[in-house]
Amino acid sequence: MKLLLPVLLCLVAEVRAVDYLWQGMDARWLRREVGFETPHRLGSVANYLMNNQSGWYTNMTLTPGVTGDYSHPETFYTELPSGFTVGEEVVEFEWTDKLDNSTYPSASSFKTKKFTIPQEATALLKGIRLDMHCDPSLQPVDRPCNSEGDWMSYFNISQSCQTPTSCTVAVSLTRGWTPSQGGGKPINAVMSYKAYVPVMTLIGMDHTAHAETPLVKSGTTTTNRVDEETTYLNVPLDSSAFVGIREVAFQLFETNGQKNLGRYLERFAFHVGPFSRVWPSTTLEMNYKLGVTAAETTTYPSKFTATMVPAVVSWKTPNGMFPIPQKKVEGTVCQSGIGFSCRDHFLKESDNDLVPLK
Repeated sequence: MKLLLPVLLCLVAEVRAVDYLWQGMDARWLRREVGFETPHRLGSVANYLMNNQSGWYTNMTLTPGVTGDYSHPETFYTELPSGFTVGEEVVEFEWTDKLDNSTYPSASSFKTKKFTIPQEATALLKGIRLDMHCDPSLQPVDRPCNSEGDWMSYFNISQSCQTPTSCTVAVSLTRGWTPSQGGGKPINAVMSYKAYVPVMTLIGMDHTAHAETPLVKSGTTTTNRVDEETTYLNVPLDSSAFVGIREVAFQLFETNGQKNLGRYLERFAFHVGPFSRVWPSTTLEMNYKLGVTAAETTTYPSKFTATMVPAVVSWKTPNGMFPIPQKKVEGTVCQSGIGFSCRDHFLKESDNDLVPLK
């Protein structure tokens, strides 16, 4: 008698490697004391996408200059269609600045670095990261380090291409004192910085890409809110599209005669989306948030402009599909300090969070 063994057929579905595009961030400090916001210098900040053997993540960092606080930073992103070939270029900088000796002291930095992308590729920011540190060994003997953050008055991280294959990343910063001279807190003479700027490159789908007119929002920091705005982009009727980012920036201006331009800040919002398209139409409606805020009752107001440069990537599709849906994930960072404990808020002590993308 023959034993008939069943034949097991294992059908293995092909799993596509998923890639994601960064569409911005929103981070704010959440600590309140008797209902009032806690003012902070801008410390190290990061919000960028990264992928390794275990998958895709968003890497989030937000640190106050001195006192403790917590935040639930957000990352906005979208899943890319399977027809694109995705690459990455990482541009890094490391430098120190030095405070000038003027009546209204400040220190400015401007760093650029070129990189090359393949022919027919499109380059978009994959996020931003800026680490800052006050090195005690670099300070004057009579002026020790006061904090690990800055009263920033200008912040700009951008990526642009001058030819089809030659591109540039630029980082520009200016820090200064506040009108009240930090409320009695000295300003660091020298600060040390590291910038890490990942750039995504896209090839395929016979796509076209173009940078849109910069989005610019003007306001006053102590308004203490970032409203959702709407703009309209043009996408061919027979095409699908998504939107990436090539630049994020803010600048503070002299306000009420106050010539020290540095400020304590509370929130940083730079993101495109969500999106909608009324069919049939060549108009892509894009909502976005753009701005910086400061504690309303405990800081000097400052007029500001915030800038973001979006880039539209489109490709032909049989039925002129709708825009690709946007996703969002939230992280948690917390740093204990004088009068504040992460443990009391049931939070883990950490200034960085690595969150899997959904």
